[in-house]
Amino acid sequence: MKFKYAIPYINIRSEWFDKDDNTYEKMGKYRSLFLYFQLYRFRIYNQESDHIFVTSIGLLKQSINKYCNDRYYTIPNITNLLKSLVAANVIRIDNIKRWDRIDKNTCLVIEAVNPLPVGKIENQYFIKINFNLFDLYHERKLSDAYFALYCLIAKYSNNPPKTAAKAQMTKLDSSQGSCYMKIETMSDVLGIDKNTINRMIWRLNSERLMCSPKKKFKTIEGYYKEVYQHYILKRGDPEGKATFEKEFGDEMDKIKFHLDARQKRKQKKGVSKSEAVQSKKIIDNVFYDEDDYKQIATLDIKRVRELIRFWDEELRKANNIPEIDEMTAESNRKAIEQKKKPLLKRLEVLEHDEEVKRKLGIDIHKQKQQKQKNENLIDIASIGVEDDYDKPNLDELRQQMKEVEKETTRKREQDFRDVEDIF
Repeated sequence: MKFKYAIPYINIRSEWFDKDDNTYEKMGKYRSLFLYFQLYRFRIYNQESDHIFVTSIGLLKQSINKYCNDRYYTIPNITNLLKSLVAANVIRIDNIKRWDRIDKNTCLVIEAVNPLPVGKIENQYFIKINFNLFDLYHERKLSDAYFALYCLIAKYSNNPPKTAAKAQMTKLDSSQGSCYMKIETMSDVLGIDKNTINRMIWRLNSERLMCSPKKKFKTIEGYYKEVYQHYILKRGDPEGKATFEKEFGDEMDKIKFHLDARQKRKQKKGVSKSEAVQSKKIIDNVFYDEDDYKQIATLDIKRVRELIRFWDEELRKANNIPEIDEMTAESNRKAIEQKKKPLLKRLEVLEHDEEVKRKLGIDIHKQKQQKQKNENLIDIASIGVEDDYDKPNLDELRQQMKEVEKETTRKREQDFRDVEDIF
């Protein structure tokens, strides 16, 4: 069962993303913010507050997994995120005070602490969250970090510029509301790598959920500078999308042409998008089943090395998808490591087995040489030698040969027992 958002929109405080307030960082950054938004799928109507929720950790996990394939959201991690939200004074749990009494099926009555009212707000900075837009994000399979990026861009799209230079940058486009924040600043505020932020921005542009044209403005010093201005879609309903397409359709077409050209350049390097997507599908299933483990135990060393090289190549192809972000790349890497783990273990066993056999072969060769030498001595003794040569004792030589053969047999049995213990 999928739980829908139980309210069309909410308003959150703009100062959550300010360094002075620091609520965003206290709550646990983008994952906790994403979980906070998911609480509104369990909002209760007609209460004293518009921000009261009744749910459980198990229901939250079930709801998130329906819309988000991120394996991070497990029962322990969701519990820790709720603790962070409580510690940051964003929510409180009214019916239970002790965390050791909460399991995944415990009914939780949660209330937002000091929320902004739903409706018109005056004389206060806020960020409006339209949940129909977030439904659109889920349809496009955007990760949880995109929700925090939307909030940050929407925050600085709402606020007027504070300096003359920045005012000049946006004086022609102030009605649409643009954000001119640097990627490095976004990375510092959101706690996400700047390369990931860059890929997220281009992904939003490719999905036509944001438009980031280059604008030239004149600085106070008198020289011109080019910057990216970000116009983000704020409504997910058909009317909102049509309005956004009408205003920025031409600019988004230019950006799409640029993205397609970049994709073609990557394809010329030897990795096509279809191959990369296929590789990404191959590594979706992380864990081997029991039959796979049995099959691995029967592979020889040549086949094991071929499979390891295969997974290394699959990882390279998957990470060359143009739209892939840093988190997906990290997920791919972890998936490949899980695939390679039993193979590497099997390779270690086989390499040890080969080393044992190699050493055993050297010992056998030396023992054969010694045996041949002893036999030659016996032949010399049986034929006869010169008077000045000390004739060897035949009984002692035969006894020495028997001891060598016993020692050889003992070492061979011991080495094979070691190999069996490894398996």
